[in-house]
Amino acid sequence: MNEIGGVIPVLATPFDERGEVDLESFDCQVEMAIRDGADGLAMFGLASEYYKLTDRERQDLLHRLVQVAEQKIPVIISVTHHATEVAIRQAREAQAAGADAIMILPPFFLEPSQAAILEHIACVSAAVRIPSILQYAPAQTKISSEILASLPVSMVKIDAVPFAPAASTLPSGCLRLAGYMGLDLPDAVAADCRGCMPTASLAPQFRRLWDLLQRDPEQGRQYHASLLPLLQLMMRSIEFLVCCERSEEHT
Repeated sequence: MNEIGGVIPVLATPFDERGEVDLESFDCQVEMAIRDGADGLAMFGLASEYYKLTDRERQDLLHRLVQVAEQKIPVIISVTHHATEVAIRQAREAQAAGADAIMILPPFFLEPSQAAILEHIACVSAAVRIPSILQYAPAQTKISSEILASLPVSMVKIDAVPFAPAASTLPSGCLRLAGYMGLDLPDAVAADCRGCMPTASLAPQFRRLWDLLQRDPEQGRQYHASLLPLLQLMMRSIEFLVCCERSEEHT
């Protein structure tokens, strides 16, 4: 976990005109994110459109990412399946492929109980030796403060604004990452956030923003304010964000 932090872009899935995954474009995206100063790379988040991928496409992208990253920076693979047994399989596949950590998106289909959510997180986390990160996304899954206080993981990505209230419910020593396109990243950093996970097209801007917030918080806040209209526009919906991401890739 000590290696995970800073700017960790969530990679997009490039599709060609026929709807097939464009692996060559994916390779370029990975290489560009590394050149742009990313401290890690994440795949199969909402911005990756994981819900549109076949099992084979997911496996191809997983192996391609690990291969192209070449252990230069940590690779984090999201485990998103609602069925615990299948999620365990995804987690083990990520570990076997060479991922450095998994990120567990709790199940939300058919509104599972809080006990079922906690059991899912615990079982998936225990199934691998690599670190586990919880993706806490209240828009998808409501998790009680009691569950958050007893999480069997050592790092949580918080996809919520404001950041601080959710962060305050986590156990002492639990590390925090800021999601939700960093809409309140200056406050998250002030609340001891360890890193952020923007979309890949904005990796250069978030590299600058993160560095400014570390060495000169006031200047960082000013730069964040200049980015905020764009960030708010992109976060209108996940499909709109994906459209913006594709537009950025071609400009």
